[in-house]
Amino acid sequence: MERILKKVDSYDILNLEAEKIPPGSDALIVLPYLMGERTPIWDVDARGVIFGLSLSHTKGHIVRAMMEAVAFALYHNFEIVKKAGWKINFPVVFNEGGAKSRLWRKIITDVLNVPTVFLKRRVGAPFGNAILAGVSVGVFKDFSVAREWAEYVDPMEPSKENHEIYMDYFKLYRKIYEHLKEDFKTLAELRRKYVK
Repeated sequence: MERILKKVDSYDILNLEAEKIPPGSDALIVLPYLMGERTPIWDVDARGVIFGLSLSHTKGHIVRAMMEAVAFALYHNFEIVKKAGWKINFPVVFNEGGAKSRLWRKIITDVLNVPTVFLKRRVGAPFGNAILAGVSVGVFKDFSVAREWAEYVDPMEPSKENHEIYMDYFKLYRKIYEHLKEDFKTLAELRRKYVK
């Protein structure tokens, strides 16, 4: 048994638990501000919150609510970009990190309500750095080389039904922060006073 467990990625186990939970995590919302938050709220005092936790919630609920929280934070920025009128090319391309989770990609796809794809060869920042360097020294004419080198897999289309569910929860997600903003400042003062 121990040998089998060593071959299983613990993140895969968490994904399996979270997959059992419906969108909205059965009315469980997380604020993902574990180290404060940058754009768009710019609040170094903001902290993580699990809101609505009850005895009926499981580990899977908490994991999924955390995934949804990150998607909500992305959507908060995405909303600002859209309102500013910036041109956004679709599909959104996922690469590395949490994007390895198909469930997390699906959650983000549904929250953003846009098509997405996954980069087949995930070489990360060095790949982007090579393209930036190549364009800047003239080896590449422009950034179109990225499209030539990239191969996309696992295209996803958003679920309208899930997006509507997520937008109801997103509104509450935003309100929770606004209600707690001053309390976060008080907590930061207490932390400075008592935590060594």
